[in-house]
Amino acid sequence: MAIPVVEEVLDEEPGDDEESGGQRKYKVPVSRIIPLPKPNDPSSTQDFSLGSYVLAVYPGTTALYKATVVNSRKRKTDDYLLEFDDDEEDGAMPQRTVRFIHVVPLPEGHRQ
Repeated sequence: MAIPVVEEVLDEEPGDDEESGGQRKYKVPVSRIIPLPKPNDPSSTQDFSLGSYVLAVYPGTTALYKATVVNSRKRKTDDYLLEFDDDEEDGAMPQRTVRFIHVVPLPEGHRQ
């Protein structure tokens, strides 16, 4: 019987419902961890096309949310233009700029 490899992950911003009020550590199987792209090597990261579903760090947070690529990565800035699910403002879906290092593929089984 194989023993799963586990990594300890630190939650920088626990939710409002957390009683401890501070950072929390979780043990997560390595197979469930999605590494973020390396900031010093944009050419080696995956390019996502228009309409692709991704996970991205919502601006101003450390949390990953499902988003749709509205505009592919621009080489000059290495930014994507994304629409985050359930991110409605005044009846419209705002488009948010996110650096490539904060965008990863949506895991299989989470697509709609």
